[in-house]
Amino acid sequence: VLFLQPAVRQESVSLLPSHVAVLVDSSQSMQISDGERSRAEIALEVLHNQVPALTADHSTSRVVDLYRFGDRLAAIAPDSLRASADFSDDKTDLGEALHKLFADDARRALSGVIVISDGADNASSERRVSDLPTGVPIHTVWVGKSGLSDLAIGPLGIDEFGFVRTAMKLEVDLRISGQTAAQWVGREVPVWLRQDGVVLGTESVRIEADRHNYPVTFSFSPDRVGKHLVEVSAPVLPSETIVDNNARSFVLKVLRDKTRVLLVAGRPSWDERFLRSMLKHDPNIDLISFFILRTPSDLELVPPEELSLIPFPTEELFRQQLPSFDVIFLQNFDYAPYGMGVYLDEIRRYVENGGGLAMLGGDQAFTQGGYAGTPVGDLLPIELLPASFPVDKLVALGPFQLQLTPEGERHPVMALRPSPVDNRALLSQLPPLSGTNLVAGLRSGATALATHPTLRDPSGQPLPVLSVGDAGKGRVLTLTTDSLWRWSFAAKEQDHPYERLWENAIRWLVHDPDSSLLRLHLERSEFSPGQVVNLELETLGTDYRPQGHAQAQLTISRLGSDRLEPLDAKTVTTSSDGQSRLELGPYEPGSYRISAHATLSGRPQEAEEALVVRASSRERQEPEARDDLLRLLAQKSNGRFLESGDSLADLPFAAPQVEEISRHHDVEWWSSTGVFAGAVFSLLAYWILRRRWGFA
Repeated sequence: VLFLQPAVRQESVSLLPSHVAVLVDSSQSMQISDGERSRAEIALEVLHNQVPALTADHSTSRVVDLYRFGDRLAAIAPDSLRASADFSDDKTDLGEALHKLFADDARRALSGVIVISDGADNASSERRVSDLPTGVPIHTVWVGKSGLSDLAIGPLGIDEFGFVRTAMKLEVDLRISGQTAAQWVGREVPVWLRQDGVVLGTESVRIEADRHNYPVTFSFSPDRVGKHLVEVSAPVLPSETIVDNNARSFVLKVLRDKTRVLLVAGRPSWDERFLRSMLKHDPNIDLISFFILRTPSDLELVPPEELSLIPFPTEELFRQQLPSFDVIFLQNFDYAPYGMGVYLDEIRRYVENGGGLAMLGGDQAFTQGGYAGTPVGDLLPIELLPASFPVDKLVALGPFQLQLTPEGERHPVMALRPSPVDNRALLSQLPPLSGTNLVAGLRSGATALATHPTLRDPSGQPLPVLSVGDAGKGRVLTLTTDSLWRWSFAAKEQDHPYERLWENAIRWLVHDPDSSLLRLHLERSEFSPGQVVNLELETLGTDYRPQGHAQAQLTISRLGSDRLEPLDAKTVTTSSDGQSRLELGPYEPGSYRISAHATLSGRPQEAEEALVVRASSRERQEPEARDDLLRLLAQKSNGRFLESGDSLADLPFAAPQVEEISRHHDVEWWSSTGVFAGAVFSLLAYWILRRRWGFA
């Protein structure tokens, strides 16, 4: 016993003061007025008039901790909420706020919680209520009022990306509350879908007495690639409380699911066969191809209805279906025998409105095909020799190695390999081409990507073989040889130079963003009111190097009810690296389009971006005050559900569960005189008894 050194510890214990956490909803929905006062004003009245009563009873030691919650929980000083009147959070997540409160180790002495809110939670907190710790009552104070009259466009169900000429479905959740009090029952409400201010569709909804959610579905097909401003809206109804949630906008990015290509060849050939096979097997291309096997001058010994070869459908292709194509290939094609002269203006308008055209060489192409002086001939990036030239002066035979120009080294069409050095090395190893059409030279403003190594045009410049140029909003490419198919037999099959060149050419013809000389970049598409819009503008030359000190006209337009209304304009000059960074705005809620115009290397260039400044947050999209979550929370925690006029003075709270040891003292038994004397007496008595009983 002496070896174990037993002792007694004497402790002085006191209970920690109990803590009551008061959580005040600081979300934007608290700014809404259900009557004469806003919900925030009612909450502040409860906070400052009734919360002090929780500590009025001096028989209990109680501390009140004040918090605000919306998108997150934050402790605040007692007077800071009234001083700042900051009810600006765009989300209400009561479940997350309570979980964070209970997870804080400093709140071990928590004896109760009071939540002051309108109950307009938009974070699915109901699912997390059952996970809260038990034993601590949560009292809820509802500062809202049911019966708010409002119509709101709820969340939109649609993908961020769409595909041109492909049907899309847009699902809208129309939310209506307080319809009976506002006498809206039975009213027909139209819902409009607009794209860039143009109405795409209208659906009608009949308001019912006890129904709050009305699903509305729109179907539409974007008709062009780019970023579109899409808006779903409904009219403002009489006596409606909130009007800025009657419309909802977003930016829809429309891409190409498949590039629609029309290939018209004058006759079957190796060049036609290889090009058609490549286009046909590309999963990103939807190909319609025709090559002529029967001409109007062919002698027919049987009635036309008995022939298996149909006549060339010029009317259907070049008048009815032409706008549906992204790119047209005219491959060694003479239009005259098919009465196509009346359609050349249609092709010209198609290109000038943004289409792509590629003309490929052969003995029926360019001047031999009769295009000199025609609307199509005037679109080409090369000048054609007149039709009066002798036929033997229109074609040059013999093999040649394609010569890359300095502009071609950096142009995306000729990017067969990522590195310019590797690209030049690959081109030098490719099989030589054979034969080329002769032309008068390069048209002003066009770019020669590759030339003949020895032949010259009439002005003495290298003869252009592969050339590109702009025509209105569209783009045109010319290749004056019909022997490019030889590249399919390149030594290194992994390079696929033939397929790579035509893939690059098609992307350039359809205005792929990576091929534009003028580019705009936004950090995102949606902004909040008051936010600054950061925009980056980039200018490139025809060689796709940065073009510094270039001027661009920037126009910011706001989408009105049916059209874009110019809002601001400015001139921007890029730095030496061809870039300029700007801060725009802040802008009022609405939809905006930013357009840039510049002349780069003598060519007019355009670029566009779109953005939306949100008219209302989630808080104002679902503004109705609800008591269901607050009632459920109080019920599950053995708390009380109160309304703003009820007293907080007699609320029950749990007893403090944590004790605090202020001091302690250890008393060792063996160190006292009595214990020592008792031990000595016991040993002495044990010895005497053993002697008397004869054990010694």
